[in-house]
Amino acid sequence: MIVFFRAVLMLTVLVGLPAAWIYYGPLPPVAQGAVDRVVEIVRDTMGWQQPSAGSSDQMTAPRYAVASAEAPSFAPPTSSLPSAAPLVAPTTSSHASLTEELQPLLEELRSMGSTKYSLEHWGQKGEFFRFCCAMPLVAQEKQLTRQFEAVAETPRASIEQVVSEVAHWKTSH
Repeated sequence: MIVFFRAVLMLTVLVGLPAAWIYYGPLPPVAQGAVDRVVEIVRDTMGWQQPSAGSSDQMTAPRYAVASAEAPSFAPPTSSLPSAAPLVAPTTSSHASLTEELQPLLEELRSMGSTKYSLEHWGQKGEFFRFCCAMPLVAQEKQLTRQFEAVAETPRASIEQVVSEVAHWKTSH
């Protein structure tokens, strides 16, 4: 009997409520006020902070751009937030010096068997860098990979963190 009750409750929540929302539209103001009050009580009880209405200080994940293993990708993330400033690609001189600075770390990753990696701007204003790397689980099978990623204030720091994690994973693997 308890299993039946749980199944009915799950179906109501997962299917019934969204279907009612689609068919009838949003809740009336009185019912929405009751739901908001319950959510507020739960947040207070659990100690969660309520986000402000116009808050734009939440970080959003950028789209993952697959880059070649030859050079890091500097494609900025697409953001749906209106307050995000557009990111500009680095100039060719800074790109060349950055590539020269990061080349030993990237060579180390390639020597450990990295199949793909990318370096992207992260954060709403592009103040951080996110480095992602895919390592094959089995040397002959390039399709099965484990993902490593790090976010840091500089490109070098994010790549160094990933190289460290990969080296630790390789020694423990």
